[in-house]
Parts: sequence; C-alpha cells; structure tokens
Amino acid sequence: MEITSKSYLSIYKPNWTTESYLPFSGCPSDMKYYYKSGSMGFPSDASYIQSSTYNITVSGSVNQAIGLSTNAGIPGEAISIYPAPGYTLTAENLKYNGISISGTSFIMPLNDVTITDSTNSFEKIPVPSVTVSSSETENTMPTWGWSDATGYGYYRHKLDNAAEWTNTSSESYTPQASLYSGTHTLYVEEMNSMGDWSDMAQGTIKIKPVLTSLAISSGSLSYDPSMIDYNVNVDNNTGSVTVTTIVNDSSATMEITSDGIDYASASGSTSESIPLNAGIAKEIHIVATSKDKTVTTKTYTITVTRAKSNDASLKGLTLSNGILNTAFTAETISYTANVGNEVASITVTPTANEANAAVTVNENPASQAVNLNVGDNTIIVLVTAQDGTTTKTYTITVTRAASSDAALKSLTLSSGTLSPEFTGTATSYTAAVGNEVTSITVTPTVNEANASVTVNGSSPSQPVNLNVGDNIITVLVTAQDGTTKTYTITVTRAASNDAALKSLTLSSGTLSPVFTGETTIYTASVGNEVTSITVTPTVNEANAAVTVNGNPVSQAVNLNVGANTINVVVTAQDGTTNTYTVTVTRAAPYVPPYIPPYTPPQPTTETRQVPVLVGNSGQQSTAVQATITRITGSDGSKKDTLVLDESIAAVTVKKALEVKSITAVIAITDIPGDNADETEAQIPSTSMAQFASNNMSLIIETGRASLELPAETIKKSKGQDIKVQVSEEKESSKIAEYKGLILQLASGAQIIAAPLNIEANITGRVKITIPIDSSKLPTSKEELDKFLSSLAVMVHHSDGENVVDKGTIVYDEKGNVVGISIWVDKFSSFVLISLPENYFQGRTTVMKDTVGVDKKWQIKFTKPADAATVTKNNIYVVDSKGIKVEVEISYGSDNLLKVTPVELYKSGETYYLYITKGVKAKDGTSLVNELRYQFTVK
Repeated sequence: MEITSKSYLSIYKPNWTTESYLPFSGCPSDMKYYYKSGSMGFPSDASYIQSSTYNITVSGSVNQAIGLSTNAGIPGEAISIYPAPGYTLTAENLKYNGISISGTSFIMPLNDVTITDSTNSFEKIPVPSVTVSSSETENTMPTWGWSDATGYGYYRHKLDNAAEWTNTSSESYTPQASLYSGTHTLYVEEMNSMGDWSDMAQGTIKIKPVLTSLAISSGSLSYDPSMIDYNVNVDNNTGSVTVTTIVNDSSATMEITSDGIDYASASGSTSESIPLNAGIAKEIHIVATSKDKTVTTKTYTITVTRAKSNDASLKGLTLSNGILNTAFTAETISYTANVGNEVASITVTPTANEANAAVTVNENPASQAVNLNVGDNTIIVLVTAQDGTTTKTYTITVTRAASSDAALKSLTLSSGTLSPEFTGTATSYTAAVGNEVTSITVTPTVNEANASVTVNGSSPSQPVNLNVGDNIITVLVTAQDGTTKTYTITVTRAASNDAALKSLTLSSGTLSPVFTGETTIYTASVGNEVTSITVTPTVNEANAAVTVNGNPVSQAVNLNVGANTINVVVTAQDGTTNTYTVTVTRAAPYVPPYIPPYTPPQPTTETRQVPVLVGNSGQQSTAVQATITRITGSDGSKKDTLVLDESIAAVTVKKALEVKSITAVIAITDIPGDNADETEAQIPSTSMAQFASNNMSLIIETGRASLELPAETIKKSKGQDIKVQVSEEKESSKIAEYKGLILQLASGAQIIAAPLNIEANITGRVKITIPIDSSKLPTSKEELDKFLSSLAVMVHHSDGENVVDKGTIVYDEKGNVVGISIWVDKFSSFVLISLPENYFQGRTTVMKDTVGVDKKWQIKFTKPADAATVTKNNIYVVDSKGIKVEVEISYGSDNLLKVTPVELYKSGETYYLYITKGVKAKDGTSLVNELRYQFTVK
C-alpha cells in the first residue's frame, strides 16, 4: 500500500464517520481504508494540514492489516499505527526505513518512509463458528449457538437487521418472543484480549408457518397436523363449501386453490365459496407462505365429493300436439291427451328437475317422435336420477281419433278409360271396352291408409267379369270410423265381331292344310267306305253361331264318290259372317294290288386275317395270322369272332421266346367303315395252358376296348376255356338308366362315350383300356389337363355293385392321349365319364345292398401290406357330413384288412370307408388310386 500526498488521502481514523468515504482501489473488501470523497482538498480538520507531505509505503504482511493515523506523511508528526479491523497487533517488530518502531507510533521524518514487518506482528482475529438448532423449523423461538474462537469469551450479536449489537458472554441466543415465519439470520462477533472485534459470523434459520386449524363448512374433517390429505363427502344438496384455516403467524399469506382458482378470502381465515359438481371429486389445496415468501407450510389437500342426485322428477312435460288433461306437476305421474286423426306422431318434451338426470320416452331419446296408432297409445317417460338407481315413471295415454276419410285418391281400370277423369269429388263414372275384354280389374286407392275398400263386395284385386253391354261396378269405401262412400262405374263391353273358328275337325279324313283360324279353304280325302262325314267346327268366340251347309253342326253330311263341297258359316255376335269351305273327296272302291311272298335275308359268314403280335414295346412283329369270322344276322347285326386255337398259341409262344417277349397281342380290328356290333375272342384252355407255362401275358385289342391279362391271371385261368365279348350298348332305356345312375353317384357328371358291355369268364385281375376320341380333346394344354383330370370310368356290375374309378391316362410313344385304364376282377358295363372338379380323386365302389348297423369290413389286399402303414390316419370312415366315425382296424398275415365300428352305425345314414395311398405294400409300392367304399345302413 502506498500513501502519497498527491492523493490528498484521509487515512483510517476510528472515530470518523465512514459513510462519506470510499475504499482505496484494489484493497480487500474487509479492510476499512477510506479516502474522503468530493472535491480535491484536505479534511476540514485544519490540524492535519501541512505545507508538504511525503510518501509512506507499507509492504510485506502488514499490507492487509495496518492502519495509519490521518496525519501520516506530515514531517515531525507522531504517526500512530492501528491494526485493521479483524486484526490484532501482537508484536512490535515493525520498522520504518529499517528503524524499529517503539510501541505503536513513530515521528515522521522529512523523507519518504517504508514500513516493513518481518515477524507478522499483525494477526487475524479468529471468527467464532455459529450453529443453529435446525436450519428449517416450525419452532418460533429457535436457538443459535457459537463456539469460543479467541479464548477471551466475550461476544456481541444482533438478529436480522437490528440497529444495535448486544454484548454477552453467553455462547447461545434464544429470542425471548416468538419470531414471525420466514428467514432469520443472527450475526456474531468475538472480542480478543486487545479489545478488537473479529469479523462477523452468521447463522440462518427458516421458520415455517404452522397451520393450527383446518375446517370445512360441510362434511366431516378431523384435522391432524401430521396428515396432509383428507377426503370429505357431502350430500347432493351441498352446492359449495368454504374452508376455514388458522395459521400461527398472522403475517403469513394463505392460498386456498381449486382447479387453478384461488378462493382465499382477503378479509379473513374463511375462504370464498368453492363450487361443487355432483358426483365429481373436487380437490382443494391449502398452503401458507411466510411474509418474506421464503418459507411455506406443507400443502394440505381436501378432496370433496358431492353425492350424485337422487332427484328423478320432472319439472316440465309438454306435447307437440294435444293438451295434458291436467296441469303438469312433478308429483302427478299419469296423464291423458286427445289428438285428431291427422296427428300421426307426437313429440313428448320432458324437462328433468335435476340437470344430470337421464330421461327416455318409450326407451328412446326424448327428441324422437312417437308414432300414434288410432286409439289409445301409452307413452312411458322414464326418469333416472344421477345416482343411476332412483327412477320415476310418468305415463301419458294419447288417444288418436279414428279417420272419417272415406274418399279415394285414385281409381284406375285395367282396361278402358274413366269418364269423366277421376277426381275425389265425383262418384259416378263410365268406361267402354272392346269385346275382347272379358274381365276388368278395378284398382281403387284410398285417401287414408286405414280405410277399407271393396269392389262389388269383393277384394279390389279380383277381376270383375264383363258381359256384353253395360256392367255396373260398385266401389264401396269404409272409413276407419265407419263412414262410407260409394263410387259407381258403368263399364260397357262391346259385342264381338269374331266370326273365326279356333278348330275344325272331321269325323273321317284329314284336313289339308293343317287348320288355322286364318285359312278358310281346305280339302280332305276319305275312303270309299266313308258314306257320310260329320264336320265339327269350334267357334273362336263363344257367342258366335255356326252352321254346316245351313244345318246344325251335329248333323252328318252325306258323301258322293268324288268331290263334295261343305260350307261352314260362322256368324259373329255383332252379325259379322265368315265362311270356311271344305272339299271332301270320297275315293272309288278299292282294288288291292298283287304282292309277291316275302323271303327274309339269310345270315352270311365271311372271314379275314389279323396278326398276332409279339415283341417288346416299339419292336413288335407278327408271330402268326389268326382268322376273324364275321356273321351278319338276318336282322343286319354283325359279330366278329376270333378263336386263338392251340396251334396258333404254339406258334405265338415259340415266336415270343425267340424275340424274348413275354407279351402277345391279339388285334381284332374292325373293317373300316363297317364296324362290328359285337366282338368275341375265344381262347381254349389248351392255348391258355401254353401261355401260362411260359409265364406270358396276353392283350386282346378291339376297336372299343382292350383287355390285358397279366401272367398271374392267365395262370389262374389256364384250366378253362376263355371267352371275351365286347359290344356297344345301344338300347336307349339302358343308356338313360346309366345317365341317371351316374348323376346319383356324382352330381354334374357327364357321359363322354357310349357305354360298353364287356363280358368275360376270366379269374383274376384284368386291365381294361377304353380309348378316348381325340376329336373331343381340348387343344390348349391348360384345358386338356383339366379335361383329363376329370375323366373316370363308371363300372356297373350285373350284381348291382357300382364303381367310379379315376384310373390312369394312357399315352402312346409320342405322348398323345390314347385312353384310360382301370383294373377289374369282374365284368359288366363300362362308361367313360367326366366328373365335377370337387369329386373324390380315386376309385369309388358303391355297395348295392344296405348293410347292418354293425357292418364289419373285410378287404383282402393283393400284396402283403406294411403293417406300420395300416393306421387310422390312412384307413378311416366318415359320415355323410364328413365327420370321422371311430373304428377299430386290424390286419393279419392273411393280408385281410378288418374295419369294425366302435359304436353302431346310425340306421338310414350313408358312410364312406377310405383307404388312402398312405397304405403301402411291404415292397414299398402304393395303391394305384385311393379307394372309397360307399355304403348305406339299413
């Protein structure tokens, strides 16, 4: 610190007032060094004014702690040294210009002075530590405490902004009176042994305002200072409440808020009225804030619930038409009212006494109109109070008068035109119709829907028959109240001018041309034996008259040989005539011609040769020629027969062995353009034995079907003469029977080719291939695939069993469709059919006879089955609705499958047994087609 005369400094002087002085620039804020403010000059105290001054420089640790008297810098003056506030002078090792200062002053020399201290002669006075009983409390007389810092034990304190300090030797302070709520600070200084005061210490306590009482104007509330949440229920009649509070500090500010609105009263402890809504909880929040806004109470919440209303009464009830029989009161619940017939509906307007009550009229909103019938109409007004349980019912009986309207608003005829044109006022009308109108329908439309109407005493929709001439029609309208009104229509039907016949017949002969009403000239021829003829004309119009040659029509007309003219005259009802002429020619006597005797044609026989082929696919060669004998019967029928005798069989087998073939093919081809009606192949047992011994199979081809006999089938049949007959069914009744049967088996199925009859006495399985006419095949691949997938063969056995077999489509070596193959073990009728898309894609066998309720199926497989595949998933029974029926399945070493119902089948019900391709043989092969057996229970 440098003190220079040029600054006109006034150095710290303890007894100066300091308010008009400012601290030196750069000095710490806690040092009380001041210079006098204002214009440049010296203090008014003239004793401190000298003619010249010198600089005093303070350095070292004393820089922050020293104070000099105001005459510092004046030569010859004794310069006093003071400790700065908060410091004490404890050692006298101060020097000025290296000279020790004795005591606490020195004489100012005539030169600049530097004051130094090498031993820290000035020490900071320790500051006491102030403690509080609680930083925040509801206690209005809290205690501050502090600790001795200097060891001297003498203190002074003041509270908040008190003007005076209080000296004490006590180390605590408790106010003698309650403090107001808010923030309070106690300042404490401690004196040391030198009589200097330390810097101020301070302690702050926040005193919270305390809610000492809380009450509500309605409901029950028991205040507990430790509780902040309260629930209060009030009755529905309580529309508002007030809250009364008492706080221990009258200077505190009270807030009583609900829904953001402050209801605290400016004039007292009771709030303004706080509105309540019925059935809705209202939260009221109470909090007090200290006057200095630094401390608040806890926030208290009162949730007030106003009960829902039980008021189910009305305060008003009005009608859109009519007047209540008595003035409305809330207590009267039954009313009546009358309205005219023209009032078809009425609106009831009820007004609930309490706004939250719900009101319905006939269970509908009150704003909806109520339709009225003629007579009494009961209208129920139901009021449901806000509480949802209290109800009150008001009843209004509205009587609507019956209509007296017996007028028509329109009147029309099915024929003719009314004269005059219809109006509601005129009641008499006329109309004219042609003769062709034999009846007329009168359509009256009533003006009022509830009126009834009759036409000639009957329903208006019934036609009224018309006679020729005047016909009076009476239309009677009866109003709803019984009032009647009669409308009369006179319909005049014209006489007929129809002089035509609608038929003309002869007792003998035939008219030429065929009779028509427009043709009037005819001829007819009769034999010589017809000597008279009766002509029967029938008039087109019943009222016309007719004569034959001027006589009644019932008389016979004699005939001469040759032409006889007969005139039929028709006279219409109005006199119009029309003449029909019939010329009947009677023949001369008959002389029969000579007829020679008839000789019927005799049966004829002719033969032709066809090859017997052997070899493998694509490499077949002719083994031998066989003879086909055609017999043409006296009725023109043709039958081709081929006998494969022992010698032909021997050559065939020999040739087959040479080319290493195991199959022989007999091609019984038709003569182009001259097909046989029946084809027959005969294979004696000796021939069968040769094929069997060489393990050969045999194919018999005809123009209508081919039969393939596998080697195992030939072995079974080697001891018998085999005969195979193939013919096309031509009898129309049989074909019709097949069509009906097919539709029963599969609705929507169609016959693709003529039915075939195939008879054979073969034991074992045979593959039959039925050719498919290529001209019937679709050209696009998509349509072709769809068509082929629909094909199946229906087999109708003579024993009554019916089978639908999807079979296998057969292609030639070029990939062209040639036919469909199925396997059979018995023979009868075969029909190529097309099935609907949703039909079962397998082989269906329909049992001809009904079965017992305990039907036990026994089906023998041709190969040993893999027992692991004989399961209920692969073999099952369903009813006609597709619901599975529980069955037991067993399979033994005899290849016999047994299927038995767990419960009896239902009488009259149809069932289906399915055997799927999931059933496999032990060699891994599957069924060619899935099997389905259809059976009906007795």
